[in-house]
Amino acid sequence: MGVKRLVRCAVFVLFISICSAFALPFGAVPLSLGLLALMAVSMAGDVKTAVFAVLGYLLLGIVGLPVFAGFKGGLGVIFGPTGGFLLSYIAVAVIIGFFALRGKAVWGIVLGLLICYIKGTLWFMIVMRVSFIQALSVAVLPFVVPDIIKCILGYYIGKRIKIII
Repeated sequence: MGVKRLVRCAVFVLFISICSAFALPFGAVPLSLGLLALMAVSMAGDVKTAVFAVLGYLLLGIVGLPVFAGFKGGLGVIFGPTGGFLLSYIAVAVIIGFFALRGKAVWGIVLGLLICYIKGTLWFMIVMRVSFIQALSVAVLPFVVPDIIKCILGYYIGKRIKIII
């Protein structure tokens, strides 16, 4: 990995970490700007850089740095109700990056958001021991409109960042 890509990756890790840490408590699932940052980073960089940025962000959180929503960190967050959403970020970065390189970023964002919802809902369902419908109603439905807004903003921010870097 060259110096330029390494620096870009570090900046992306920082961007995801800052956007994710600030959150509004919404019950079991907080509302943060992590998804917006993920969309922007996945749009702006190549697939490899986006994936390494997500892995860096997750690693910082796993070792205990307060980069997850609500300034939380540690394995407890990964194994908690929102862990599925966080772990889905890796696949989402791959999907968006793949589609963005082919000029079909919007499809990548839609598919990425669906993957995030599916993995996050299933994880939430298992951890919280609730039905699929209950998990959807708590962990997804209240966030659909804000997430669509974050995806749109992430798309445009990512396009602007790509022009700059």
